[in-house]
Amino acid sequence: MTNALFEFMHQSICASTALFHIMFATLGVIYSNLPNHTITLSIAAQQRKSDEPRIPFHVFSSRLQDSHFRLMFRMDRDCFAHLCDVIEKTVGRKKFKSEEYLQYLLHAKTKEGQMYRAHLKTSKGYISGEVKVAAALRLMAGASYLDVSCIFDIHPNSIPRLFREVVRDWFCLDEISPLVLDDGLEDQEELIAIASKFANGRCSSFTGVIGALDGWLVRVQLSSLRRLLGAVSTAGYWSRKGFYALNVQVICDKEKRVLWRSINARGGEHDSKAFKATRLWDKLTAAANDPESFLNNNRLGIRLYLIADLAYALRSFLITPYHNAVSGSAEDAFNYYHSCSRIVIECCFGEIYARWGIFWKPLHYHVRDHKYVIDAAFKLHNFIINYGIQNNKRNSIEPYKEELMQYMAQQTYKDPIGVYHDPDATRDDGTLGDGRGRPTKIDEDLRKKGKSMRDDVRDHIASQGLCRPQFKNWNRNDCNFVEMGTA
Repeated sequence: MTNALFEFMHQSICASTALFHIMFATLGVIYSNLPNHTITLSIAAQQRKSDEPRIPFHVFSSRLQDSHFRLMFRMDRDCFAHLCDVIEKTVGRKKFKSEEYLQYLLHAKTKEGQMYRAHLKTSKGYISGEVKVAAALRLMAGASYLDVSCIFDIHPNSIPRLFREVVRDWFCLDEISPLVLDDGLEDQEELIAIASKFANGRCSSFTGVIGALDGWLVRVQLSSLRRLLGAVSTAGYWSRKGFYALNVQVICDKEKRVLWRSINARGGEHDSKAFKATRLWDKLTAAANDPESFLNNNRLGIRLYLIADLAYALRSFLITPYHNAVSGSAEDAFNYYHSCSRIVIECCFGEIYARWGIFWKPLHYHVRDHKYVIDAAFKLHNFIINYGIQNNKRNSIEPYKEELMQYMAQQTYKDPIGVYHDPDATRDDGTLGDGRGRPTKIDEDLRKKGKSMRDDVRDHIASQGLCRPQFKNWNRNDCNFVEMGTA
C-alpha cells in the first residue's frame, strides 16, 4: 500500500513538472514573437519617467513672447508673478511648492526633502505652484483640459482635481481681492472714495453713488443641474434668453471692480426678486430706515445709494431711471447721465466675459462648484485691475477680442436686445415688484424717499443746463432708439 502511494505521488510530481516546462516554453515563444518596438516603447517609457522631469515653468515661460504669454494667461508676466507671490504668502510655501522651494528640497536633508527625492524616483515629482496657477488660468481662459495636459505634462485625470483645488483654495482667497460690500457697509472710507470717483464722472450730480448694480446670466449645462436636483424640475433655471443659467447679482465701482456678488438665484428669477432675496438688501433696508446710519449720515453730508436699471424697484438706496421718459425732457436728461454712470457694470461684465473664455460655453461642473468658478473670475478680474492701477498699466481686453469674436460668430442663438421687463412685475408707478404680493409700508416709504431723491437729482441736472446730446444726422424710431445707418 505504501509503495503504491509513493508511486502515485512520484507520477503526479513528474506530470506537474512537465506542465510547468510547457507553460514556460509557451511564454518564451510569445515573448520572442513580440514586436521589437513594443519592448522599446516600454523601456523608453520607464526611462522617461525617471530621466525626464517635468519642464519647469520658467523654462516654458521663456519660450513665449510677452504678447503670447498675456494671451494665454490673461495677464502679463509681472502680474502673474505677483499673483503667485500673494498666494504663496497666504497658503505657505510648503503648500504652494514654488519652483524655488522644490529646488531647495532637492538638496535638503529634511524629511520633506527625502520624501521629494523618493517621489522623483517613481514619478516626475511635485507639480509646482506656478504650473498649477498657469494650468488653472488656461482653463479659466477657455482651454480644453486635454490641451492643458499636453502643455504642462500633467495626466488628464489629474486636471479636474487640480483645477478645483486651485480655484476653490487659491483664487477665491480674500487676499487676492477683498469685496468691499461683502460685509455690508463696514468699510465706510472705501465707500466714500467710491462715491467720490463716481462724482468725478461725466455728471457731477450723481454724488452719492457707491456702486452700479445689475444681473448677469451665467450659462450652465442641464446635466449639472440634474446632478444637484435629481427628479426636481429644472424649469426655474431656464432664463428669458433661451438657456439654463444662474442669475448672478453684481455691484461694481467706477473702476469696474466687483464690490459684491450673490450667486444664489436661478436663471429664471427676475433681477429685482433675486436682489431682494440677498442679505445686502436687508442691510440696506435697515440702514435706509435709520437716520443715523452711514447711508444717511456721513462726512460728505449726502445720501449714499446704488444705481440700477428699470429691472429693479426704486428705493432710497437704489435709484433707477424714469420709465417712458419723453425725448428732450428733464427726465430724459436724467436717464442719459444715469446711464453714463451705470454703464460701468455692463463694461465690467463685458471684460469678465471676454477675458475668461470658460463662460463662452455652459459650465459643466457640479453646481456646487459653479460658485467657485464665478467667484474666482471676479477675484482675478479685480486683482488684474488693482495691479494695473498700482503699476500704471492699462488692462485692455483687445488681445482676447479676436478670439471672442471668432467664438461668437459660431453661435446660433440670438439674445433679446434691451432691458427686460416682466409685465406681471410692473406696477403703475413704473417700479417693479418681486412677486411677494403687496408692498409693505416700509417699502412704500423707501420708494417715496427714492422718488424724491431722484427728482432732486433731475432738477439739479436741469439747473445746470445739461441734456442728452442730440445729433442732427441721427434719426430716432417710434421707441426713441437711434436708427443706425440712417445718417
